[in-house]
Amino acid sequence: MEGRLVHLCQGMTSRAWKEGGKADEDVGASHRGMSLLHLAARLGFNRLISALLDWRADNTSPLLEIEVDAMRRDDDGATPLVRPVLLTLS
Repeated sequence: MEGRLVHLCQGMTSRAWKEGGKADEDVGASHRGMSLLHLAARLGFNRLISALLDWRADNTSPLLEIEVDAMRRDDDGATPLVRPVLLTLS
């Protein structure tokens, strides 16, 4: 499954993104505030995390800035990198 998601992200990196588009600040509202990076980290999908970071580096998009922000906090106040640590400690 991770390989398929990585392939999808890599395919999307070659597509043009609209400049200056507005990002929906409520992204992730249905997933307890978790972004794509939160979900990838929680599932332990390291290659997907790398693909997401590469995608963000290659494209300027407000939506990608939100979805691949390592400092974004979910509804529980956890950043993407904190969530897997919390899961291993519980």
